[in-house]
Amino acid sequence: MADIDAVRAAEAESVGGPTIIRVAAALIIDGVGRLLLVRKHGTSVFMQPGGKYESGETGAQTLARELHEELGLVVAPDALEPLGTFTAPAANEAGMLVEAEVFRVPLSTLGGIDALAPRAEIADVLWAHPDEFATMAVAPLVTQHMLAMLGGHGGDGGHGDDGGHGGDGGHGGHGGHGTIGDQRAV
Repeated sequence: MADIDAVRAAEAESVGGPTIIRVAAALIIDGVGRLLLVRKHGTSVFMQPGGKYESGETGAQTLARELHEELGLVVAPDALEPLGTFTAPAANEAGMLVEAEVFRVPLSTLGGIDALAPRAEIADVLWAHPDEFATMAVAPLVTQHMLAMLGGHGGDGGHGDDGGHGGDGGHGGHGGHGTIGDQRAV
């Protein structure tokens, strides 16, 4: 029972305010400025790939594990570029906040990108350009913090800091979107 309580305490914390869910999340941008987003089974909101920490893991270790479990992607934790920690309303848990340690994941470091497919709790995988976000349900973490990370650099994106901003605010080229899973293919 003590182990379960320790895990719950590490996942979520409540101190007289909203519950905070701590996760590691990926910022993966393709060469035409589209973000890789995922949607979990039973939800309607697209978000960055990633997930909750397991005991003893660093953020980079958590993200590398989650990318493999959820999408079949292989990346070394030391290939991930830390961008900072960002807080936003949780996408699927009303009244909660998500605190995400975000890492840029260069496409060139990802093994398995050609076989990208939803696994585990992931229903859909989506490459979406920011111009399309107005017509789809996208997590607040993406719309409030990650758009500034894109800059006008396409697949490279702009560099952020712990203050949560970077790049020049542009969105790169438009490439359309597609999903793998319940609906459309990349």
